[in-house]
Amino acid sequence: MMRCLISIFLVFGSIFMVAPAWSFEPISLVVPGHVEFETTPTSMRFEMEWQDYGAPGLEQFLTRKSLDPSEAAFADLMGSLRAGDVLRAEKLLRDPKSAASDATVPRKVERWREGFAGFRNVDVVGRARLGEVDLFLWQVARPPKEPYLRAFSLRAVEGDGFYAEMISSKTPARKMVLEALEKMLREPVRYEAQAVSRPLPGFETYRYSLPLDLGSRVELVFRSKVVDFDVLGGSAPDGEILSFYHDTWRRFAAGDYEAFMGRYTPGSAAKIRGRLEELTADQKKAFHQALVDGRHVWAVVDADPLYVIFHSTGKNASSPESILRYDTVVRLPSGELKMTNHYYLSYFDAMLRDKHLFATTPAELRTRVLGLGPGSAP
Repeated sequence: MMRCLISIFLVFGSIFMVAPAWSFEPISLVVPGHVEFETTPTSMRFEMEWQDYGAPGLEQFLTRKSLDPSEAAFADLMGSLRAGDVLRAEKLLRDPKSAASDATVPRKVERWREGFAGFRNVDVVGRARLGEVDLFLWQVARPPKEPYLRAFSLRAVEGDGFYAEMISSKTPARKMVLEALEKMLREPVRYEAQAVSRPLPGFETYRYSLPLDLGSRVELVFRSKVVDFDVLGGSAPDGEILSFYHDTWRRFAAGDYEAFMGRYTPGSAAKIRGRLEELTADQKKAFHQALVDGRHVWAVVDADPLYVIFHSTGKNASSPESILRYDTVVRLPSGELKMTNHYYLSYFDAMLRDKHLFATTPAELRTRVLGLGPGSAP
């Protein structure tokens, strides 16, 4: 797994090992998760094709003769940004859906040139192939700090060359892929060592072809267990994750809020406490009732040390067409389980909440993401 990535960097900075050939190879990347503000490796994986350039300087990349059309378009974009040639850059940065000139391009070019030192001291790291979209990774030196690592996505536009976009928070799924690549490049030892999964019994491996964009996909590989469990009305379930979750919410239902908050990581517990303290007695009663009207679990994803519990709430919680929600459990280094990430958002959360990328109902989770039949039994 590390063979391709280790060839990229010996040290992320100035010492590089140049790959013998610029060819695509399959790679499997650890998907980063988070526990409140801390990023952590998980047992989930992104699988894609990766082309290791060995990080040549931009000038060397621009003068290479054997570039394919996508590489040539990227080289043209980077050359125009370095030269400050707005008209040339606009050909690639203009939204292909619009025939008019894009007034935002000059501002983008100016802002990027200021932020990335005029695109001097740029190294081209590599290219990830995501279906019909190529993700070009490049870095800008800024000693003594670590280099900026950024990416442009390029996709062919029928009859109009290529369309390029800077990867940003506006494209959360592609930003997740960039984050996974960055973690592997900068922290390969930590991410490989800590991403060793401890499989839970009864969980199976699934592959979801995550739709990043038009024609752009990446394989998300994860372990999951399909269940059909009434949290508040059912008996204690098998398995430590659901047993912990069941016990946590039974404490809330009983009105033991202190015990309930004690099941959360500190930051999340503080947010819950703050919210409860803001409520009047009547508001707290309504808040409590809204959360105990129903809570039905449909699946648990093993993203060790994180566990994502997909569920529905409310009076129709047991309906496959109810609104799909999720909670997150973390296994701390001590082995203790805690609920976490209450009102903490990451790119992974943005992906799960995007109806174009993920499921919005339990039925869609089973058919679209897990690839099961509409009435599949757990």
